[in-house]
Amino acid sequence: MPQPHTDQSPNQVEATHEDVIRILGDREDATVVAILGLHPTIGDLEAVSMRMAGIDDVLDGEPAPRSGIVAAIADMLAPDDEDEPSPSPR
Repeated sequence: MPQPHTDQSPNQVEATHEDVIRILGDREDATVVAILGLHPTIGDLEAVSMRMAGIDDVLDGEPAPRSGIVAAIADMLAPDDEDEPSPSPR
């Protein structure tokens, strides 16, 4: 169970349900539960938020690659390209 916030660094404090909503915006309960199942820190959520806002380290015009929890959460929140209609042939 996540510990109450203290004077610890955001990279050391495990995020709570409220942290997910506050940092990543209102999400479906199933999404929040899936995110919390990864045991992210507040720093992880902030990194995802920055990535989603386009404020990320850039290398050669591309966002810096992420791995681990940040990448997993970003993948969960990324729009599903399969839901978009494909361009019609001309």
